[in-house]
Amino acid sequence: MLTQRESTEAASAAWWSPTKYRGLIFDVGMHDGSDTAFYLHQGYAVVAVEADPTLADLGRERFSREIEAGQLAILNVGIAAQAAMATFWICEDNSVWNSFDKGIATRNGSRCHPVQIETWRFGDVLKTFGVPDYAKIDIEGHDSMCVRDLDGGMVPRFISVESECVADGETLTPSEAVAMLDLLRDAGYTRFKLVAQDDFRTVSYPDRWRSLRRLVDSAAFGKLRLPGVSALAGRLSHQGRLRARNGFAFACGSTGPWGAGLLGRWSGYETARATYLALRNKYFDQPGVKTYSFWFDWHATYGGDAPTANTSSTIARTVRSGLCDRRPQPPGQRPKGKYSPFFEHLPGEELKK
Repeated sequence: MLTQRESTEAASAAWWSPTKYRGLIFDVGMHDGSDTAFYLHQGYAVVAVEADPTLADLGRERFSREIEAGQLAILNVGIAAQAAMATFWICEDNSVWNSFDKGIATRNGSRCHPVQIETWRFGDVLKTFGVPDYAKIDIEGHDSMCVRDLDGGMVPRFISVESECVADGETLTPSEAVAMLDLLRDAGYTRFKLVAQDDFRTVSYPDRWRSLRRLVDSAAFGKLRLPGVSALAGRLSHQGRLRARNGFAFACGSTGPWGAGLLGRWSGYETARATYLALRNKYFDQPGVKTYSFWFDWHATYGGDAPTANTSSTIARTVRSGLCDRRPQPPGQRPKGKYSPFFEHLPGEELKK
C-alpha cells in the first residue's frame, strides 16, 4: 500500500497537464536535481523519481515553485519488479551509489545503511503520467527494470540508461556487457549513441579526432591559451559547443544533454555494439582499473511511429537472425563533405550503420 504522500502524488496525475508545457520528461533517479533543473529550464513538465527520502525532500524544497506551478511532480519511490516495500541502501560516502544492491552501495569500501521504501513498477509510472518525450534513467543497477516495462506502444521517443552497473569486483562477459543495448533494441529502438559520463561526448572507435580535441581544449583552457585565441577555441571546444547548443552549463555528475542536444552521430545496433566492446576491451586492458568504472550512457531513439509489442519482437527476431543490416533504416539527408567534430548532425540527418 502506498503512503499518504505517494497516494497524493499519484492522484496529482488527474490534473497533470504536460500540454501546458513544451512536453514531458521523466527523470528517473533525480538525485541532486541537476538533470531536473535542465529539463525545467528547457520548458518541459517533469516527473522526477527518487528513492532516497532525504534527496526527495531536498528536491521538493529546491523546486517548490515549479511543483506549485504544476510543472514538476516528485515521486519518492523506488523502481522495482513489483509495487511493494523493499530495502534500499543509502551510501553514506557517495549518494550517487544509493542502490537496491548493497554491493553497489558499498563500492570502494563505502559505508551504507538500509531504509524501507515504497516501490513502483516503471510501467505504473507510465500508465499514471503518460509516455514522456524523453526518459532519463539512472538508478544504479535497476535501469533494466524500466526498459523491460516498455511495451504496447508505451515507448519514449528518446531514452538514456547506464550502459552497465556492477558492484566492486564484479566482472561481466561481453554478452553481459551489451545486455542493456540488447534490451533497448528489443524494446524497438534502432539508433544509438554511446555518451561518456565525464564530458557528455558521443564516443566512436577508433577516436580519430582525439588529438585535435585535446589541442583545442589546451588552447581554450590549458597551456596553449593565448590572447584572442582562447575565446575562439573555447567556442569550438566540446563543452563550448554543448553550451551553445543547449543554452545550459551542465553540472559534473549530471546526465547532460539528450536528443538533438547531443553532439555526434547516431549509429545502428551493430556499429554501437562493436564500438562498445572495442572501447571496453581497451579500457579493461589497463592495469588496476576498477570493474565498475567504465562509465558510459546509452542514448537511444527510433524512427517513425512508436514501436508496439509486435514491432519490438519483430526487430529482436530480425537482429538475432543476422538480418539487422538489411532492415530498412529511416531516410536522412547526408551533409556534403566529410564528417567533422565541429559540425555535428541532428537526429535523423545521419545514420551510421
